[in-house]
Amino acid sequence: MINYMTIELGGQQFSEAQVIAAIAASNDPAPTSFTSYSSVEEVSGVLQAVLHRLAALEDRLPTTHAGFGVTTTTANSVTTHRVQMLDRTGQTVIVTFEQPTT
Repeated sequence: MINYMTIELGGQQFSEAQVIAAIAASNDPAPTSFTSYSSVEEVSGVLQAVLHRLAALEDRLPTTHAGFGVTTTTANSVTTHRVQMLDRTGQTVIVTFEQPTT
């Protein structure tokens, strides 16, 4: 018998493979190739473009949370995970999810 774990976040379900792939992708190194520029004005233009792009992405991306204080309990063949995290305003949020153990 194969058990598949799913996690529901924000009304969407993610499989174990999707969670692992997201974690692995977050460990990829940043690109290291840079183009040389001939003037400060060019650098300023590139910086402005990057800042504009970051502002646009911030509006579209979901809010991320840093988790701490994970508690795991098992009862009646169900493992329950309770994760404390901070939301974007610094308030503590508690997320609970269950995983069948059989």
